[in-house]
Amino acid sequence: MGLINNYSGGKNCQTSLLLERAALNRTNINVQELAVQAVLTKDEDSLFQAIALDPLTSSILTLDEIRKMVDEMLEAGLDMELAETDCFEELLRLVKER
Repeated sequence: MGLINNYSGGKNCQTSLLLERAALNRTNINVQELAVQAVLTKDEDSLFQAIALDPLTSSILTLDEIRKMVDEMLEAGLDMELAETDCFEELLRLVKER
């Protein structure tokens, strides 16, 4: 099941692929959890950290550019009050049910 005959890694290839996928997913989940925490606590520094840790953003922008972008988002009206909306409450309920 899922074995590759010429794989010389010394262990089941499928297990190795699952671990690699989980590690890749975890990098994105960490960023998402930090972003949610930033909104829940209305912490602009945590929001900056979440965006700075995003793999795509950090591969394109410097930290100074990310800080400027976050500041511009907040000035443009990024709603840090999202945690108080019905939509966000519904999202939290669905996540908890999983």
